[in-house]
This record gives sequence, C-alpha cells and structure tokens, in this order.
Amino acid sequence: MKKDYVCIKRINRRLVNILDGLELHVGVFNSLEQKEIVQFIYDLQQRRKNELGEHTYSEPKK
Repeated sequence: MKKDYVCIKRINRRLVNILDGLELHVGVFNSLEQKEIVQFIYDLQQRRKNELGEHTYSEPKK
C-alpha cells in the first residue's frame, strides 16, 4: 500500500515536493520496540527542555 504524501517547500525559487520518493515502511519494529523508541525520544525532548530552562543567555562582561 503506497500513499503519496505531499509537502511542498520552496527550494532555489522552485516549489518542490520534499517527500517525493519516500516510502512508508510498516512492520519494521514490534510494539515493544516502538514503545522504547518513543520513550527514548520523549526522554531526549525532556533533557533538552531542562537544559534550555535554566540560563539561555550570557551577561555582558564589564
């Protein structure tokens, strides 16, 4: 089952479907592997939020 997905972006002043040629693969990971991958991504996102939440600028030296 192939579906044609479309995401048009302007590249070098031309409109291009950047998803052209990509295929959706199903059945690659089992449900446990999918859960672990999703949890890993959530963990990375949370770490990134924690890093940016503290101090995101530098004070000028006097």
